[in-house]
Amino acid sequence: MLTTLLVKAEQLNQRFYASFDGALYASEIETLNEYRNHKIEVLLQRLSNQR
Repeated sequence: MLTTLLVKAEQLNQRFYASFDGALYASEIETLNEYRNHKIEVLLQRLSNQR
């Protein structure tokens, strides 16, 4: 399920940008997108290393 999120990350980033455009600066949106994607990557790494 997490790998599916990583595959769809660009789509999610665009939806997030469309939702918050005008409310946040573009650089803030990019930072939040990177942060969210990084959290998914770290969680996926932790889960795959525990097996």
